Amino acid sequence: MFDLRHRINRILIKLSYRLGISRLLSMPKKLAIDPTNHCDLKCPLCPTGLGDKTVSRGLMKLDEFKPVINYLGKWLQSVDMYSWGEPLLNKSFVEMIRHSATEHNIRTITSLHLNNLSDEQVKGFVTSGLDKLIVSVDGATQEVYEQYRVEGNIEKVNLCLGRNWSLKGTVVPGDKRASKMDFPTANIVPGNAYPHEAIKIKTL
Repeated sequence: MFDLRHRINRILIKLSYRLGISRLLSMPKKLAIDPTNHCDLKCPLCPTGLGDKTVSRGLMKLDEFKPVINYLGKWLQSVDMYSWGEPLLNKSFVEMIRHSATEHNIRTITSLHLNNLSDEQVKGFVTSGLDKLIVSVDGATQEVYEQYRVEGNIEKVNLCLGRNWSLKGTVVPGDKRASKMDFPTANIVPGNAYPHEAIKIKTL
């Protein structure tokens, strides 16, 4: 993942810092970008959760995201795709991850509260190339969890982290697309040849 361009850029970053140069010689090696600053929870320590009116709300479009990565991608070593919102509320989120992680081979990280993860998004994550998923859990019981994740449901989070999947088909060799995140996976060719055999896969 780290090539000669990355190494030279890191040297320039350190050199600029040491010399106290205000006009940097380097390009960014890390990018933090928020797919959306909308959120469906009301966390008391978060400006979004508190309904801060001084900040406009919106969702980043895929055609706005791609040019940024296309321009900076050759220097970037990592992209953090989260900040003040719940990224899953952006319908283009999985495609954004895929563009960064798979098409540009940049280490891509996100953080979710997992109160609204759909089956389609789960499948998208597995094939997107996402490197690291942080799950925001602030308690093991609803009583403790909801003190910070106001209007959140710990049972929904637990379901996402430990849901069982049942698929029918023939197991075949795959291309290891999920290996970067250590997903326990099996590659299935759908079919009804063995209806009495259901392969159960536990994700995350």
